[in-house]
Amino acid sequence: MIFSYHEVKKQPVAVIDSIYSQSEVDQMWGELCFLNNDPNKFYDPRETGSAYIEDDENKTLLKKNKALSLDWTFRDRSISSILTHNRKLFAPEITDDLIANNILFRYWKYADSDGTLVSYYENSDYYLPHHDTATMTALTWFFNEPKKFDGGDIIFEDNLKISCKNNRCVIFPSILMHEVEQIVMNSNDLNKNLGRYTISQFISFKI
Repeated sequence: MIFSYHEVKKQPVAVIDSIYSQSEVDQMWGELCFLNNDPNKFYDPRETGSAYIEDDENKTLLKKNKALSLDWTFRDRSISSILTHNRKLFAPEITDDLIANNILFRYWKYADSDGTLVSYYENSDYYLPHHDTATMTALTWFFNEPKKFDGGDIIFEDNLKISCKNNRCVIFPSILMHEVEQIVMNSNDLNKNLGRYTISQFISFKI
């Protein structure tokens, strides 16, 4: 694992490269592809707690992708490779490094509730600027290499841009505005699991 740190609006943004071992990646990738091989398993933005802008007459969704809540899907977390391996983000070797950089990451260490959402982006998919309703957010990216798409980078507060890299995790306070650049893919690569997967973990407190 390789840690690096950034700051935007006086808030910390942590980047962890090679967060998972190759064995863990293989197992998680297999589950992602299994879930996405049936288009009916993933839901459109209206059914996945998406951010939106609301006025007197309409709700305008801020994203175009498809997603699935793993906490709804697996009653027993131990059955899911993703929900098993993503406990790693709460291990001392990660939380201690985070806190050493910024004490705000104590929220990450001591949170007592978290949820996991898997999202998939293909050609023309995006997520416009928004913030999450949790306390802290972790986004981990997976894609087939060599990469078959352009875009998909994340931008914080119209300022800090983090490149989308395979097996890269970004952890940040959920209140930070962030967006996903539009994905651009060749039509021949569509519907083949060659897009951008995101495993989103939202942590908070029950009380």
